[in-house]
Amino acid sequence: MERSKTHCAVLSLAPLFSASPLASAQGYGLAARPDVGAYFDNALPPAPPAVATNWTTVVAFPGLHFDNAMGLLPMPGTNKLAVWEREGRIYQFENSTATTDAGKSLMLNLSNQCQGWDDMGLLAIAFHPDFETNRYVYAFYAWVPPGTVVGSPTTRPANATNSRVRVARFTVDANRIASPASELVIIDQTAHNTWHKGSGMFFHPENGFLYLTNGNDNNGTHDQVVNRGLFGCVLRIDVDKIGGSISKPPAKRAFEEVSANWPQ
Repeated sequence: MERSKTHCAVLSLAPLFSASPLASAQGYGLAARPDVGAYFDNALPPAPPAVATNWTTVVAFPGLHFDNAMGLLPMPGTNKLAVWEREGRIYQFENSTATTDAGKSLMLNLSNQCQGWDDMGLLAIAFHPDFETNRYVYAFYAWVPPGTVVGSPTTRPANATNSRVRVARFTVDANRIASPASELVIIDQTAHNTWHKGSGMFFHPENGFLYLTNGNDNNGTHDQVVNRGLFGCVLRIDVDKIGGSISKPPAKRAFEEVSANWPQ
């Protein structure tokens, strides 16, 4: 694993398929794109059907404003919610319709080292199942050297902007604030494009593994393979190091290594 801190976690790849001697000789995918008529050969209606319902939508927090908000999660053990922005900020606020911008506060600010825009930036966070005890929060984001972020929330950088796709753990203090200095890096690998980064991330409610999806960095050579890096795949990370037959420590890999031994 490229530049990973292997003492902090162990990782296993969730296989997408199994191979047999016969299947290994077969190809995969479609040889050509089939011709499909409008509305999936008229199997789908041109307009959605009318459904009788008494559901309505309202603005949940009319007094709150965020720039490029990516998601919202409850903060375990509190009445607070966390919202993270693409450009690297995580805010917390009371779960009340009366909350205004004056009532929100920064839980973690990575904006000086988080490259946002398109499919990159601070894409996902996940609170550890034992957050109330260990105060761990995990982040999936595009890291760049501090002070080198280009563009802005409204100004698009070049599509070929480099970054490092990073999964990291931060520790929240007694005031529910996490310092960037508390970062413990788990995955850190070079990416060369602002597109196709992923990422959904969550803790499994039963086995406790951290699951995440990673895009292919807009690079077709990463499609359906993991021998160039951890791109275009589903990962699960044993952050609590259960180990044994469940998972094992990954090997630290060289910079953008391409070899028959990657990954292990």
